Amino acid sequence: MRSFVRSALAGVLFFVSFGLNAQGKIDQSKKELSEKSDPLPTRPSSEARPSLQDDDSDHPLLDLFLDITFGIFKFGVIGDYNSEDRLYKSVSSYPFYREGIGNYRDSIEDNLGRLDISNQFLSDFRNIQANHLKVTGRPFQYVYARADWHQLREAFRDQPDDGLALFQLHVCYDRIRLPRFNMGWHLGVTYVGSGVNKAGVSAGVSAEVFLKKRWSFAGSATWSAVNESPVQVFELSSRYHLKNYFVSAGYEHLRIASPRYDFIGIGGGVYF
Repeated sequence: MRSFVRSALAGVLFFVSFGLNAQGKIDQSKKELSEKSDPLPTRPSSEARPSLQDDDSDHPLLDLFLDITFGIFKFGVIGDYNSEDRLYKSVSSYPFYREGIGNYRDSIEDNLGRLDISNQFLSDFRNIQANHLKVTGRPFQYVYARADWHQLREAFRDQPDDGLALFQLHVCYDRIRLPRFNMGWHLGVTYVGSGVNKAGVSAGVSAEVFLKKRWSFAGSATWSAVNESPVQVFELSSRYHLKNYFVSAGYEHLRIASPRYDFIGIGGGVYF
């Protein structure tokens, strides 16, 4: 009997300790994001900055540097639409609507746009649970928009709480558009609600590969700073496609200020 009571007490203390730890992580994220950062030191007015002198001389090294920078941006980040036909590939109706077709068709066809909606239920298998809703609008093949909403909550908490809401809105561009593989970058804004109510600029990269037998694997990384604190989201997921919908499973790592969150998720989605 005594051994049973001891085991029960140990179990209760185990779950309570997880609850306190989770509560501390979410509260710590919200506290750090809400704190005002120290203002940057200003230079005394008497301290003069060196000024550039105007002259009529040429700067060949500067011109070369600008040309190289523009070339890297054009060919590496955007692409050359005059010589790369794959940049004109149309968005597919949905992945695997034909064998070997992912997000982009193998030929240039009329495109009517597409709307992708997915939802992922996340858990750290302790006591933090989350939900990740993602909506992607593809009006054409050139750029698309993506909205993400993460809602973190504690499974064991004495007082009701709104948890932590993380919103991200990005304009996305796929630099590589192939039938079985696409890779690109995104740029936008990250907003943290739930009483923090602060935003920051965010950017990242993403890719997806489409294999045989209707499987695909995707990865995404987004970096941002809110009130000078890091907010990062890393995703790895696998999808099994059935007509215009899919089921998914994967892993997500979030860093919100100094606390870090690791989740395993399952979910699904649909293409319209």
